[in-house]
Amino acid sequence: MRATAGDLNILFPKSKKNQIVKAFDEWRPRVRSHFDPRWRSHRGANIPEADLEAIIREITLQWMGYCVMHRIPVQMGKAEWDQPLTRRIIRAAVERTFPRGSEDATALCAQIMGLSRDAYLKWAEREDSFLGIK
Repeated sequence: MRATAGDLNILFPKSKKNQIVKAFDEWRPRVRSHFDPRWRSHRGANIPEADLEAIIREITLQWMGYCVMHRIPVQMGKAEWDQPLTRRIIRAAVERTFPRGSEDATALCAQIMGLSRDAYLKWAEREDSFLGIK
């Protein structure tokens, strides 16, 4: 089974469509309940709600795919929210609207990720170094 949404294409080997849809319908609202309040409470420049929904959809599907590939029960929580995979999804979506390194991108990424501005900047610097981005 393969799930696609926009550019996203996730393989769910040995899974049935109804299982994937059921898991997605269960987990998407949980992911939304974590990130939506952070997005809504941001007082600066923001991304459209459709972009937030794309973030939520991608985080949900990526973590579902990870769990299925590793044959572990699907679960998402603080440990997954703080992982580089989740943070990369958020950052990429925000930077489609605001330039990389801009104050608007920095503030919004930090807010959605639940980090201080300084903590976000430290993470972004390590991330860029790890990925070879200058």
